[in-house]
Amino acid sequence: MATPSIDETHDQLNVSNGESPTLTTASAHGFTASTLKTLDEMCQSTKDMTGNIGQRVSALSRAGMATFDFVLDSQANELDRRKMSLDVKRESHETEIQRLEDELKLTQAKHAPQQAELGEYLALMARQTAEKQKQLRRMIVKVDQHMAEIDMIKAGLAINRALVAAASLDLEAST
Repeated sequence: MATPSIDETHDQLNVSNGESPTLTTASAHGFTASTLKTLDEMCQSTKDMTGNIGQRVSALSRAGMATFDFVLDSQANELDRRKMSLDVKRESHETEIQRLEDELKLTQAKHAPQQAELGEYLALMARQTAEKQKQLRRMIVKVDQHMAEIDMIKAGLAINRALVAAASLDLEAST
């Protein structure tokens, strides 16, 4: 009699609570103790192979997560450097605004006695200063927008890192 496949004999085996498979209708199907032993060895071999695969997947997952963390950290550091550079530019613009205001006040105070003659000159200088201040304030707004975008990107990176870590844990748990 030919030995049935594992799929054909699945319904005929009683496996419960980690016990070895036992035959429920052995005489009707002509199974022998050696067939059961072979099936048990095949099951154990499959378990061993699956365990090794799980360990390898887990190791690869940890290595991939470490690489991903490194990449995210590098990107976050680069964004921090850009943000610091933008902050320096912002401070520079604010300093320039203050310098222009101080220069205007000094010029106005210096030329107060001759203000009638210099009225047009001071008005022109005031308009130019106001225009320059407006330009610098627009630049500050743009710098602030870029800094906010960087913060949003960093938040997105943190969310991605958390999602990958969760997926990695799910993968490890399933293997």
